[in-house]
Amino acid sequence: ILFIWQKVFESILFEMDLGRPLFWIIDAVDESESPKALLELFRALPRSRTTVRLLIISRKTEPLSLAFDRLSGSMHVDSVEKDGHDHNSVDIQLLVEMEMKHMRGTGGLKQQITQNIMHRASGNFLWVRLVLEEILSCHTEEAIQETLEEIPSDISKLYQRMETAILNNPRKSNRVLAKALFQWTICARRSLTLLELSQALKPEFPD
Repeated sequence: ILFIWQKVFESILFEMDLGRPLFWIIDAVDESESPKALLELFRALPRSRTTVRLLIISRKTEPLSLAFDRLSGSMHVDSVEKDGHDHNSVDIQLLVEMEMKHMRGTGGLKQQITQNIMHRASGNFLWVRLVLEEILSCHTEEAIQETLEEIPSDISKLYQRMETAILNNPRKSNRVLAKALFQWTICARRSLTLLELSQALKPEFPD
């Protein structure tokens, strides 16, 4: 990434005078592979002939707070923090309650699950969606409790858990299919439709 940044951005884009500002919006920086390294690259922005305005959206973490402090030494940085009220909480609770209606179990169990998810969601819809999918695939109350205990609150660790589950799948055919799916979706230059993906997989998986 450093090589691309230096060759494409610093050597080409930053040497151009576009006559108007460039506006960049970068979402979920905290979920990137190396958020601190990404912010470190932005210290070169003041050297650009074209003004670049950045809007960075992220959950607040201690490492990122320190990285933004270092960045403020090179450029003007304004921060806007979400107030104490979680604006997503009402929508997330509606989603959880709607899904709980389709799950078998006592009212007490559903209430316990809802409270657990709401306590750990931190306004992250994706985390909630993934957790609900795992819970709804459970067949016993014991399995649900184990799932809630095992699922990490950190989205990156949740991805790692899902990756491990794919790698440890007892069926070799499922592992081979997962690998093919990842290869096609990652290497495609744009998002593929289901029809396009099925055609791509057809030589290897005709059924």
